[in-house]
Amino acid sequence: MTGDLDDLLVRAADDRESALSAVPADTLAHVRTAVRRRRRLRHTVESIGTVAVVGAVVAAVTLGGSRAPLPAVTPTPSPTSTVTPAPTPTPSATPAGAPTREAQIDDATALTRLAAPRTGETWTAPRQVPAPPPLTDDGSLDWYLVGQRGSADIYVATPGVGSSDEGEIRFFGLPADLYELEAGTLRHILCPSARSGDACAQASTENLATQDADTFYDTLTPPRSIPTAGGYTLSTAATWETPGAITGDMAAFVLDDEPRVLQDLGGGLQLVERALFTAADAPAGLANVGYALRLPYGAVVDLSSADVPGGDSATITWDDGASYHDGESSTRTAAPAGTNCGSAMFSVLTDGIDPAAWVQTGRTADGRRVHTPAPGHLELATEVFTWHQQNSWTLGPDMEQVEGADAYPYDSVEQLLADRALFALEGPGGRWLVGLRGDAVNTVYECV
Repeated sequence: MTGDLDDLLVRAADDRESALSAVPADTLAHVRTAVRRRRRLRHTVESIGTVAVVGAVVAAVTLGGSRAPLPAVTPTPSPTSTVTPAPTPTPSATPAGAPTREAQIDDATALTRLAAPRTGETWTAPRQVPAPPPLTDDGSLDWYLVGQRGSADIYVATPGVGSSDEGEIRFFGLPADLYELEAGTLRHILCPSARSGDACAQASTENLATQDADTFYDTLTPPRSIPTAGGYTLSTAATWETPGAITGDMAAFVLDDEPRVLQDLGGGLQLVERALFTAADAPAGLANVGYALRLPYGAVVDLSSADVPGGDSATITWDDGASYHDGESSTRTAAPAGTNCGSAMFSVLTDGIDPAAWVQTGRTADGRRVHTPAPGHLELATEVFTWHQQNSWTLGPDMEQVEGADAYPYDSVEQLLADRALFALEGPGGRWLVGLRGDAVNTVYECV
């Protein structure tokens, strides 16, 4: 099946090559994390209400501490970016009748429609513009003209950047909403996928736009599975079934982040690997990454952990038949060189893997081999354990600050490894990915 889809991707690329030029783009993951404590003799920490994130110091989200603010980002009316979405070609033959949504769309059909959409949209490079009528500019939203569909102009709206600095933009993100303006009527596009079961955005009651749940786009309807070099196959199913996810986030576009393109799917839709923030004092030899789809207008949709092999450690089958999660703690995979306040899913081994340092101990749900540090090769695991322990903090029962070893749920690197909390697998293009189970990431009472 993977081979067939590879062939289809190649054929789809060939079919559109003459008509479609190449189309070249971190959100709040965890505002507050409660880690179940497994330490018997240390302080018991309980959740004490809901704590709001303090926006003025949010630029320090990487370690839950503080740092100097980053330079303010002030987008110009026409933001400069290497993202240059190409116009989507018109189908050579128009099917009879208007296109309709379908409950099931196989991957071959999805790829064909990406190259030649029935729905008629043409995407252009995002250009910041004034708010379309009947709205007026009040600074609460930034508007981009991103394409046309028939006689309708297509817009993307994001929260207004204003005087926000880079740290605030990365932390909060710039979630995008799609709109069409046609004959003086502004419509908020709620359900952009051609699959009837895919998620919709939440209807807005805060502006004068008509709520439109009928309009959809073939070029925003990806195949369910996307193979990459080396056989690492990602899914889009869980992500596209997540309310509000499909229209993506424009922070990477505004900040000129250029990802590594793994697969050009057609119609301006790309599978990408995003280079995410890695602290200078993080464990050496690791760089944080995440996987996403970049949409034709430059927004990115980060893939859910359920769509990424190894992204949820609960789905790993261990060779010894044991289960290493308690059913309560987080099983999401996080980057060993990341933190509880970041969104990276893996860290890449920048110098490749030393085969002698890792041993196969399990498999992902799709059969990919999972490795853990071999006996006697504890160097990387020790760095990871020490870094996450040192960067842990929370509040004790009397609201006193608890730090380091008193806040981190693991007592030793040996315990971390015995719990299979650190593992590696081969990712796209033969790059090795290292993951850390969510309950082993540094403890943070709140991200500030």
